[in-house]
Amino acid sequence: MKRFQSPLLQNPLAIGVVSVCLLLMNTLTISAQTRRRNVDWVFVLDTSASMMGVGGSKNIFSDVKHTLQDFIGKTQEGDTVSLYTFDSDTDTQRGTRLITSDQDRGKLVDEIDKLIARGSRTHTGKALKDALELSANLQKRPDASDRTITIVLLSDGKEDTRGLSNPVPIPDLVKLVPDKPPYLFYVSLGEYDPGIKQVEQKFGSRYRELRPNNPAEIDAAIDQIRKTAIAPPPPEFRFTIEPHNIDFGRIEPGSQTPVKTITIKSNQTTRSRIDLKNLDGLVLATPDEVELVANEASTVKVRLAAAKDVKDQTFNGTLTVTPIDPPSGAVIKPASTQLTLQTAYDPIWRKIIKWLALLVLLIIIALGALTLIKGETPWDLWKKVKADKNLEGELEFMSPRPAQPGEEFVSLLQRGTERLALSSLVPNGASDGSDAELVAVRKNKQKTIQLHRTLGSVHVNKVEVATTELFDGDLIELGSARLRFNWIGHERPSDGDESESL
Repeated sequence: MKRFQSPLLQNPLAIGVVSVCLLLMNTLTISAQTRRRNVDWVFVLDTSASMMGVGGSKNIFSDVKHTLQDFIGKTQEGDTVSLYTFDSDTDTQRGTRLITSDQDRGKLVDEIDKLIARGSRTHTGKALKDALELSANLQKRPDASDRTITIVLLSDGKEDTRGLSNPVPIPDLVKLVPDKPPYLFYVSLGEYDPGIKQVEQKFGSRYRELRPNNPAEIDAAIDQIRKTAIAPPPPEFRFTIEPHNIDFGRIEPGSQTPVKTITIKSNQTTRSRIDLKNLDGLVLATPDEVELVANEASTVKVRLAAAKDVKDQTFNGTLTVTPIDPPSGAVIKPASTQLTLQTAYDPIWRKIIKWLALLVLLIIIALGALTLIKGETPWDLWKKVKADKNLEGELEFMSPRPAQPGEEFVSLLQRGTERLALSSLVPNGASDGSDAELVAVRKNKQKTIQLHRTLGSVHVNKVEVATTELFDGDLIELGSARLRFNWIGHERPSDGDESESL
């Protein structure tokens, strides 16, 4: 088996390639050991002819192969190595090898030693696509959560797909980049390919790019990689909100909406902020912060308030939940719910109509309840209420006597009135210019019949009065007219005459 030490390289770039790959391996191996993870190494090596100096470039292919051989020699047992080479297409036939011994490392070293670079094109997009698809398959293994997948791309030039059928541009790979690892390290050994920028943005903190020119630059780049690689993975905050749509209805400017209930869940225990988006003129009338316990549903009451000067319009916005002061580098996946609200000013007449309609409804409900309780129709109940305010009893004409028999008695209840002038009952001239009015009055929650003098001289039971309460059998005198007031059950108290003269 060949030794795993590279020969002395003759130029700074070659030294850079060796140093970058060795330090990269050591750094990620340290990270894997720190986290007690094995690493799945996916090497994607450019085998276009320019790697061997064709076209005027430097011949770096031999140095790169020696660097990879040293890299393989220091892999840990339990790691896997996948070696893909590419030019106009990707060669994936070597598959994935599990490292269990020096014999496994030696076989890989022999395979690398046989590599040649004669390709006429550089189909980088296709090579990365195949590497990402391999990564996706590796993620499906039962122990994937305890492993780290790392893709290392080594190339000396820009993508060149001239004349190739159905080429895969590098930017098209963005949709294949997963939200979680793998990591991608791009070692640019010559002309940098700017097309990889879009892929870099999708990888985010999981992407590192190295352009080695001299040992000093390599040390600085590797130091940054080491810090990133050995640091624990940043926490991830995932939120959910239900329901997904809330309609707050219609309110006036300056007022508040009814309360709506939402349910929020987070995978982390955190204090979170509730924000309104695209809802200028509206604010939360309820607290905008909430304490969440990991994986527990929290019920939150939400109410909005509209500014007084907001115009009549329909609002369509979102309510979003995010963590407050998350750790640096945290992955945040906020949750949102769609909000709908209409603001419109109600004129006074419309408010009056609303209140009147409410009042009518309450009256109808009350009448319905009384009808059920009393067993009578609302009309019968109304007649009773009205009759309770009217005069009761009867008047008997003593002098002068009516000409027709039976006319000497006049029922006050049948008159259906609260007050009655006696002059309307006494024949013309009999009252001698005197008059009085009978009035039904409530006294101590009991109905009483009172006599109020309105003209001349009026006597009750031979006593001149101005105002007095009448009882059963009282005799009323107006001039020569004499009338008896009859109201059975309402006798005068026995403690004397209670008529009061004014």
